[in-house]
Amino acid sequence: MTGADYSPLDEALEQLAFAGPELKNTNSNHAPMAIEALCTLGRGRAVQPWLERYRDGLLPRPPRSQRIGRTEWATALGQPRRVGDWFELFGNELSEEPWRAVLERWVPRLAPGIVDARRGKAPRRELLRPRYGIPLSCLRQLTLRAHSISASFAARSSASSASMNSSSASPLITLSIL
Repeated sequence: MTGADYSPLDEALEQLAFAGPELKNTNSNHAPMAIEALCTLGRGRAVQPWLERYRDGLLPRPPRSQRIGRTEWATALGQPRRVGDWFELFGNELSEEPWRAVLERWVPRLAPGIVDARRGKAPRRELLRPRYGIPLSCLRQLTLRAHSISASFAARSSASSASMNSSSASPLITLSIL
């Protein structure tokens, strides 16, 4: 097995920036994870050909319908039609604050609803915790991850999740447990 090759990762993720969290066939868009897996396995040259085949099934990011305010976010939970609003909220927050601050704020808010969003299944670690060895200081990667994961979960989480964020565990610890 050859060593990891992350050289095509940024360009591929940039090409996916237009895409929403779902495919034309209503399945979830797993392109960021698949591209990352190819890079991790040292298959960087396979990224673009794979992406060209996968691209036909992608849907564009849904448009924003209504701004989500920093204090009214709980009312937007569980509304799939608002996924575009969540994209905008997380994109704005990531452009205004360090990603760790955004993570610290949103993990306790959204973690209780992630199981609901996955219809009772435990969340998959690769959805929540970036792989080791990838330069996650890159805003493009963080923004794409926030958009494709958090916006989708938030739009599908139950509104009762908002009242369940009283956990005293650190969000970073919560992510490592999940």
